[in-house]
Amino acid sequence: MGKKQVNITSYISNHDGEKGFLTSKTLEYMSIKDLEAKKAAAETLACGDYMYLPGYIDIKINEHTILGEEDWSDDIVSQWESICDFVVKRKENDPQEIFIFGHQHNYYLELTNNLVQVKVNRDYIRSGMEIFTHYKDIPYVEFKEAVIEAADEFYSLCKDLPFGDEANFESFVETYRLLGNQG
Repeated sequence: MGKKQVNITSYISNHDGEKGFLTSKTLEYMSIKDLEAKKAAAETLACGDYMYLPGYIDIKINEHTILGEEDWSDDIVSQWESICDFVVKRKENDPQEIFIFGHQHNYYLELTNNLVQVKVNRDYIRSGMEIFTHYKDIPYVEFKEAVIEAADEFYSLCKDLPFGDEANFESFVETYRLLGNQG
């Protein structure tokens, strides 16, 4: 089995229904690597009472999109916390849900024989059955390394943002710190 190229990038909302675009860029979502990302994040938080940071996590394996823009979340912080928690716990054969608020689809990560499987159920509402799209054979070590790198980037963007007391950010930080011990 050849080495899998795992790329993870976070995107945050750059648009508000009332204010329009929040930066000079006319993109609905922008990479957190963008120079205006911190401004977009601060403005987005302000629009949501400092509770939620909408966005999505783009996961690509060998340039094949596993999760992307269609998997946006009302709170990317919770999404990041669940992905970090999966790496920290590292439980074999125990599917762990990825929390993607605002979706009726189900998303899971599962570790089996040191391989990560991403399971996405996009058809449940239409069919009423558990129909999953499986993405298999992502070596755990490569997935973990990509998660740690991308979580570091996300934390660096968010650590000085004005999250409210009710936001999920502190819970993410606790899990993120545990992730730091995984390296």
